[in-house]
Amino acid sequence: MCNVNNKLNIGSILNPNLSTCNHLDQTNNLSCILDSGCTSHYLQHSPDMYDATTTSQKAVNVQLPNGAIMSSNRTTLLNIPEATSKGNTAHVFKDLATGNLLSVGQLCDDGYKIDFTKTKVTLSKNGKIAAQGHRNIQKGMWYINLPIPTTTSDIANFILPYKPNQKAIQFLHAACFSPCISTWCNAIDNGFFKSWPILTSKRVRQCLEVPPFATVKGHMTQERQNLRSTSKMNFAINEKQIETPSHDCFLKIETIKKSDLSYSDQTGRFPIRSTRNHQYIFVLFDTASNHIFAEPIKDRTSKEISKAYSKIYLTLRKAGISSNLHVLDNESSKDFTELLKQNNGKIQFVPPNAHRRNVAERAIRTFKANFIAGLSSTHLPYAQTI
Repeated sequence: MCNVNNKLNIGSILNPNLSTCNHLDQTNNLSCILDSGCTSHYLQHSPDMYDATTTSQKAVNVQLPNGAIMSSNRTTLLNIPEATSKGNTAHVFKDLATGNLLSVGQLCDDGYKIDFTKTKVTLSKNGKIAAQGHRNIQKGMWYINLPIPTTTSDIANFILPYKPNQKAIQFLHAACFSPCISTWCNAIDNGFFKSWPILTSKRVRQCLEVPPFATVKGHMTQERQNLRSTSKMNFAINEKQIETPSHDCFLKIETIKKSDLSYSDQTGRFPIRSTRNHQYIFVLFDTASNHIFAEPIKDRTSKEISKAYSKIYLTLRKAGISSNLHVLDNESSKDFTELLKQNNGKIQFVPPNAHRRNVAERAIRTFKANFIAGLSSTHLPYAQTI
């Protein structure tokens, strides 16, 4: 076989009638035959291997021993260790049937030293072993396996789109119990969602321009009655109704820091009982941490309320937070009152018919708004698992 372009005679014989060699071995390497008669590296055509790594250049014409001309259609670079472009350039032929041929002369011109023995072949360059191969005793030829040529060594295992999916933001919002957009963005900006990489306040405002239905459903506040009443109201005081006072009232003013207060109360009965037999929620508001705690309870007995309070109290103690004064409703059991005195030292009951004095009433309202929004974000059976 001879290279017509370079007018070189090649002594080796390429018989197109021989059985085709598989150019890929089981380890996904390129199996090549070392040929001292080839002027260049010649490879079999394989679209799976070369379409992404080869380039179309001027065709190389090779003359076969029978006089036929074989033309290359692609040019590629082999992954030969320590090789330069002079030593790893190979031509791809569609009509090459015998196998992939590595030119010994091209390797030697690139500075390689090739040692042939009875059973193996060794390629070395600059005093280092670059590659080793074996000899097929039946065919009498030396084979060497080369890694499949690739254009890059980087591997992309998982790619995230640059623009976040709007449905992903909606899912994360529902997973947080559908809070108000402004509240959620403030929490994100304060660093409470650092472990959620795609979540930023800017993306939330872009994807949730209109609050979801669950958020609106949970934060609907009915307008108060009698704000613009047309009926006349008489605020005149009848002197006959003023009775002689029978008791004397004394007032004692104590200086208590705002951060030393805590308030607690219970919600009304939940419409359904959960699978864990809970039907009420104990709510405690701590001014030091500015946090609303909520614990489900089975009923409004002293045992259940004390159990819920003790759990919240231990959480605050672990965080180094304690209150000096606890404010609660005037309807409280003796056992719960004693427990509060042991933990807080002082307690204060709100006056009858003046529940607005208890800040926990407003905390319950805030908790209910977020709780209803969260329940509206889930399937109906979820409420029974609380």
